[in-house]
Amino acid sequence: MIVGIDPRQQSVPALAWAVDEDVRRRLSLRLVTAVPPLPGGQHTDAPWRRTTLRAQGDDALAEAVATVRALHAEVPLTTELLDGTPSAVLCQKAARAQMTVVGSRRLTRPEELFSVGSVAVPVSAQADCPVVVVREPEHAGERHPHLVVGVDGSESSRAAVEFAVKRQRCTALPCGPCGCGGGP
Repeated sequence: MIVGIDPRQQSVPALAWAVDEDVRRRLSLRLVTAVPPLPGGQHTDAPWRRTTLRAQGDDALAEAVATVRALHAEVPLTTELLDGTPSAVLCQKAARAQMTVVGSRRLTRPEELFSVGSVAVPVSAQADCPVVVVREPEHAGERHPHLVVGVDGSESSRAAVEFAVKRQRCTALPCGPCGCGGGP
């Protein structure tokens, strides 16, 4: 199972969800952080900025490992710090994964669609495995104990529904469809 780790803001709910799923399904976790390319080409401070981004990625992975170990010490896990845009790196890793888990920073629709750091929409749309997006609670103590699955009638949509139904049976969470815009 791939878990995307954002160095700017760790998603503890996404990590907790992944650990619970890992324990239930006996998978191993692969925590992945991507170091995006520097904007605007080469600058005199580019090597320093690159080193700083990689250090932030290493720190985020170490923090994520500590969180996983605090939740369940025996979960098998590995970490990877890779170069590339986060969504592209996660989609590449998803090609060989049973599932990908990412957090949500509650971006606005334009931010989600056009931000280089956005992962939930592009990974959900392009990954070759089921993608679980775990949102942060809006209020302290609030939980979102339900599953929502995107449905558009495609073959991958059917696979997503099958995945959601299997997950729902394991957890007894309410599950409902969310219609997506169809083609012309």
